[in-house]
Amino acid sequence: HRQLIVNCTRRTIRSIGTVSDNSVTIGDITVENPPIGTAPHLIPRLPLRLDFQNIESSIPPCHLSHLRWMLQKDLVLQQDFLLLGLPNLARERRQLILLYASLLGREIEYVSLSKDTSEADLKQRKEVTNNGTIYTNQAPVRAAINGRLLVLDGLEKAERNVLPTLNNLLENRELPLDDGTCFYHQMFE
Repeated sequence: HRQLIVNCTRRTIRSIGTVSDNSVTIGDITVENPPIGTAPHLIPRLPLRLDFQNIESSIPPCHLSHLRWMLQKDLVLQQDFLLLGLPNLARERRQLILLYASLLGREIEYVSLSKDTSEADLKQRKEVTNNGTIYTNQAPVRAAINGRLLVLDGLEKAERNVLPTLNNLLENRELPLDDGTCFYHQMFE
C-alpha cells in the first residue's frame, strides 16, 4: 500500500509521494528540481474532481503507474514517450498527460491531428501582416524551442504526407523550416 501526499507549495503542486519544495516523487521515482513552466496559460489546471486529501483513491492505480513511468521517461531518462492505445480510450490518454503536466507544472503544446493536417500545421505558417509576410512557428516547433511537452492527439489519423515530417521531428530530431532555418539534434537539448 502506497501512501501518497500532495504538497501544495507557493509555486504549484510539486509532488506526489514525498513532500518537498524542490522534488517530485511518484512511487519510487524522485526528481530533484524538475523544470517549472514559465507560461502559466500553457500549464493545464488540475481537474476539480481530484480529492487532494486522498489522491490515491481519486486516481486509478493504473494511472499512478503510468504517471510514474512518464516521470521516469521524461525527467530521469530524458527520453520521449508516447501513449498509444485504442481510439476509444483517447480521452483517457489525453486526461492522463494533462494530469501529468498539471502535477509537475509542465507547459504543453497541443496538436489535434486529422486527415486535413498539413506540414504547415506542424512546422510554420506563412502569415500576412501590415509589414509583409512572417513565418509563425506552430506547436511542435514551439515545443522543441521551449522544452515543452508536445501532445499529438489523433496520431492514427495523420495522413501519409505528414508522417515524414513527424518522423524527422520525433525520431531524427531534425526539422527544416520554411523560413530557411533548420532545427537539429543539439538545438533540442
